[in-house]
Amino acid sequence: MLSVSDASATEGERLEFVISLNEDPYDYVVVDYDVEAGTAEVGVDVHRFGGTALFQPFEVRKVIRVPTIRDSVKEGTETFSLVLSKASGATIEKKTGIGTILDDD
Repeated sequence: MLSVSDASATEGERLEFVISLNEDPYDYVVVDYDVEAGTAEVGVDVHRFGGTALFQPFEVRKVIRVPTIRDSVKEGTETFSLVLSKASGATIEKKTGIGTILDDD
């Protein structure tokens, strides 16, 4: 089963989400991921970001680094989601990871 972790970082840095499998796959596993807005706006606070994670046989962990956008606006803490979809070779157990952007202003 696939799951994605939560992540946090200061504005302007990359958030590191971990997509993991709970057991060693004997074959390839593929899963799509995409950023969805929350209180953080896509294209304003966090870059538009998505792709496909390919797990090789016996690989159980992928790190996805999502870049955030630095600005000089005092905003407070903001959040967005990294969402898993369209898995092949495994099922998705936890499809949403919460990204927390800590304001540096």
